[in-house]
Amino acid sequence: MPDKLSAATGRPLQHLAGALPELRTPAPDWKLFRHEPQPGCHHCTARHPGGPVVQLLPHHRYVCTRHRIWIGPPDVTDLTTSLDTLPEVVHAQRQHLRILQRHGWAITYDAVLTAILICGQLWSLPETENGDAWHDWIRRANLLIPPGTSESTFSVSRLCAAVYPEAVALASRLASPYWKNRPRAAP
Repeated sequence: MPDKLSAATGRPLQHLAGALPELRTPAPDWKLFRHEPQPGCHHCTARHPGGPVVQLLPHHRYVCTRHRIWIGPPDVTDLTTSLDTLPEVVHAQRQHLRILQRHGWAITYDAVLTAILICGQLWSLPETENGDAWHDWIRRANLLIPPGTSESTFSVSRLCAAVYPEAVALASRLASPYWKNRPRAAP
């Protein structure tokens, strides 16, 4: 069937497999991908002749490191954000991928999601209880959602980008086997 599709479209099978993950060999691990298609990096997909491109991105892809673009997690379908002024967010994506290599996708997914939620809770505390992280989050949020533009630029995804470097640093610790081997405290 894939060969017939390739012949009918005039496209090589590897190009079709880029758009149709079902055609990939070996077959993809579907749990690795987000459940919802979303736009990827607009620079990477700009040469696509068919218009806007949506992709099933893996849970560990939040930044296009090549073009320094924030692409996830999705909450607005046409919102990507330049990270030219936030190199620490791009660096966090690379650190996120190292956690993935070290611990696998499931542990990495849980650790990063938990860390983002923890950072979000910490951000809600008074400034005096958060130290430098609170100031970094405010600075990043003001760059990602400039004051006075929240009606057109606000997204939960951009707030995640603001805490992403600290969340990935925390996730590295949460993913550590040390925590798995700790005895559980009695309730």
